[in-house]
Amino acid sequence: MILTSFDAISPLYDFFETYILKDYQGSLELISKYLHPNQQDIIVDIGGGTGYFAKYLEPQVKQVIVIDPSLKMLQKITKHSIEKIWGTAENISISNNSVDKVVLINTLHHIPREYHKLVLEEIYRILKTQGQLFIIEVQPNTSNIQKIFLKLEELITGATYHLNTKQLKKQLKTCGFNLDNIISPSDHNWKYVVLAKKDKLI
Repeated sequence: MILTSFDAISPLYDFFETYILKDYQGSLELISKYLHPNQQDIIVDIGGGTGYFAKYLEPQVKQVIVIDPSLKMLQKITKHSIEKIWGTAENISISNNSVDKVVLINTLHHIPREYHKLVLEEIYRILKTQGQLFIIEVQPNTSNIQKIFLKLEELITGATYHLNTKQLKKQLKTCGFNLDNIISPSDHNWKYVVLAKKDKLI
């Protein structure tokens, strides 16, 4: 079971992400630039919390499903067209080969490392063949300013478990994913974007 819980900070979470960490805005720019959703997509947002990104995606796709272990975070999603699943990412209550895209937006580093493989295997299971995994993550410790940012994040959200691009690439290949691209955007130099596909039916 993933132990991280955001229940205690749920009332102020969107405020922190928007005005203190200023993380929502940058991630939204990366989603709009690299994800490319379409009207037939079923998208699962793992660790989607209050539904900030789901609300952006919902008009563009067939269905958005948000999975989060924090019930209080999910309760902040008021749009009925967004499906909410209260649960953890290492045991997803979604059928095999049934979704087109899975997104993890600044989520993986909140999951303890011992669960990373289980989570990626579950994502592989629920994706359709040629389904896409889209990840935005933080580059770990690239500058002194960023170290301060990461410490602030830990104070607000709890312990984090960051991976660099090489570590994540290795995990994805171990779980069967075909890596399409790793992008280190020059205008978002604290973040990186990973695009991977499921090539084989399970």
